Amino acid sequence: MKPDYLKLKFLDKDQVEEISRYLISDHESTWEDGLESFIGDPKTKKNKQLKNYIFKQKISDIVYESLNQNKEYSRFTFPKSIKDFIITRTEEGGYYNLHNDIGLNGHYSTTIFLSDPNSYEGGELSLYLNEEEKKIKCEPGYGVVYRTGVPHKVNRVISGKRDVIVFWTISYFKDQFISDLYYDLCGINFKPEDKGTILTSDDVNIVMDQNAFKLNEIVNNLIRRYADI
Repeated sequence: MKPDYLKLKFLDKDQVEEISRYLISDHESTWEDGLESFIGDPKTKKNKQLKNYIFKQKISDIVYESLNQNKEYSRFTFPKSIKDFIITRTEEGGYYNLHNDIGLNGHYSTTIFLSDPNSYEGGELSLYLNEEEKKIKCEPGYGVVYRTGVPHKVNRVISGKRDVIVFWTISYFKDQFISDLYYDLCGINFKPEDKGTILTSDDVNIVMDQNAFKLNEIVNNLIRRYADI
């Protein structure tokens, strides 16, 4: 059954360190007020976002490369495109009050944590699911992906600073039921004897009779019928 959100490792240690080097500077040419990407009551949020275009592009390239190799992220979102990489810094006293991401952003929201959780106090990402608050604070390189539209907030940072990458994913599947079905089908694991000779036999009838082959056919038919291609 597809979960409401998924915690994943997105970046390895070397990738996190490379990204962090682009974020060292506090110069005004590097950062801008987070309200520059926000429409609404200015009291809703207090943070900074990366302004330097060259740095943003280099960081985006690193994340794109990682996402292309992340099977669990792909299974969860079935991504058609990625939208609006934003690198944010929330310093002492900063926050982002409860809100919903706008529908035009896409189908899934993702936050990748860059700061050591022991280097700042507060700053948890709170997701409100099934009338419960889920507080999330991850190790550098790890993050969470969840359905866009889930109410969420960033708790006030008491001390230190919190750097994260946020972006949105547009899925090939607009229908949530179909998206959930795709996730469940892709999670079916066969025993070694069930996989049989699907990739090695020269006998077409043997290959077509394998459960793994049949499941692959079902998934591809689902994509052909329901995906926004």
